[in-house]
Amino acid sequence: MTQTYGSGKPPSRQKRLGSRLALMGYTFVVAFLLPAMLTPVDKPAALDARPVALVSMVEEVGPASGPDYLSAAVSSTGFARLQDLLPDPQAACLPVDAPGRKLGQQAEIDRLIGLTKQSPLGAWLLRQAAWRDVLICLDDTTTLNGYYRAGRQMIGIRSGLEEARRIAILAHELAHVPQHPRFSNNRYFPPEDVILLHRMREAAAETVATRVIWQLKERGYPAPWQAKAATRFIDMIQSFEEAMAGERGYAAERRAARAAFATWFAARWRVNFYDQLIIGHIRHISEDDMGLVPPRRHLTDDFLRRLGWLDGENYLHPAGPDNLTEAPYRVTLSPRNADMLEAILTDAFGPMPGPFKPIPTQIASP
Repeated sequence: MTQTYGSGKPPSRQKRLGSRLALMGYTFVVAFLLPAMLTPVDKPAALDARPVALVSMVEEVGPASGPDYLSAAVSSTGFARLQDLLPDPQAACLPVDAPGRKLGQQAEIDRLIGLTKQSPLGAWLLRQAAWRDVLICLDDTTTLNGYYRAGRQMIGIRSGLEEARRIAILAHELAHVPQHPRFSNNRYFPPEDVILLHRMREAAAETVATRVIWQLKERGYPAPWQAKAATRFIDMIQSFEEAMAGERGYAAERRAARAAFATWFAARWRVNFYDQLIIGHIRHISEDDMGLVPPRRHLTDDFLRRLGWLDGENYLHPAGPDNLTEAPYRVTLSPRNADMLEAILTDAFGPMPGPFKPIPTQIASP
């Protein structure tokens, strides 16, 4: 497709970028293969090229113990959907509210659950996971520290991690559970909104995890807090602690959570890393049978602030002078990520005039 400009001069890079992104915003959006639908509040949209029913993965059974419990508890459909992910899910996974004595890796998971419950916020997150029949698994095969598969209703944690790290990772993945399906990726968003929404989910999950391990520290179990402080996420630990300013209580924790959330976006290495992941998914969806579809929705500040709702309170409210759809949250892409995204869009729609890096801060504000 060819684009022309009114003047006889070559367009500036900013105009070329703005024109290209405006065209993209009215031509297509991308989303990912996640088996979820929007809640009734929003316009329903098919999010998966191959829809998978959100069936219960755990059935009600009587008391049992050890791996035999999971073998009996997981439905045939749910078990089959786990087998292709883990070599032995009967031994490596546990429902959040599994009764009876546990053995082996299930006992390790049960201990993680018990420790996380000592945080009031952690206990609420575990109730959310139990309500959704989420399985918590120790994964010997993953190279990730942790992951949440909404379509499989499972949380995976790398088994080689020490206990304190496992708890910090578990808190992060548990925070993703109530985010779906309402904040799942949606193919009716334009690409810049898909990237922004991914940033928001990850920032919110890490903020929640920081608050959980803070509550554990305040209740006499500082190991997860210390473990997190030894990672590159120490900036969020520091901002949370500084915002607490020696105070206690939920109001102070909400204020500290807001500070930690903002800190997530201040580290460009972190933003670039998660952008790279989501752009990889954009490539995947662009190659599926459904591909790209006309846009129907744009992110709004009010919608994104609902990510802050936890157990009857919202650390992202009331709305302040900042708009979550603008800078510093919608920051530029790194040159490398911009090149990756441009290659995907060029493959899908052919070459466009002018360079495509980086994406400007202000893009198609909702």
